[in-house]
Amino acid sequence: MSVVFSVRSVPGSVRLEHWQEEVFRTFVPLWIPEGEPVSGTISTNLLGPLQVTTVDCDRGRGDRTLRLIARDGSDFVYFGLQGSGDAYVDQDGRSAQPGPDGVALCDTTPP
Repeated sequence: MSVVFSVRSVPGSVRLEHWQEEVFRTFVPLWIPEGEPVSGTISTNLLGPLQVTTVDCDRGRGDRTLRLIARDGSDFVYFGLQGSGDAYVDQDGRSAQPGPDGVALCDTTPP
C-alpha cells in the first residue's frame, strides 16, 4: 500500500507545521527551523520489514536534537539515496555530503 502526503496545496501559514508532522510520522522527529522553504511530497511503501520512502522537496534543513531523540525512543537505521541536488549529514563528529546518486547511512539513536 502506498501512502502519499503533499504540502504543495496546503496554505503557506500552516505548511511548515504540516510538513514537520509528516516527517515525524514517516521518519523520525526532526526540528525544522522557521523560515525554511517547505514544499514537497512524501511517498511511502512497505516492502516486507522495510519502509521505502521517496521525498521530493525544496531545499531545507532538519535537525535531530537530543530532546527529540529522548522523546522518540525509536531505533532505526536510515539509508538515504540522494536522487538529485545535494545533502549534508553530520552525526557523531562525522559528516557526509552526498550528491546525486550518493548515499548516507545513519543510526537514528544518536544526534
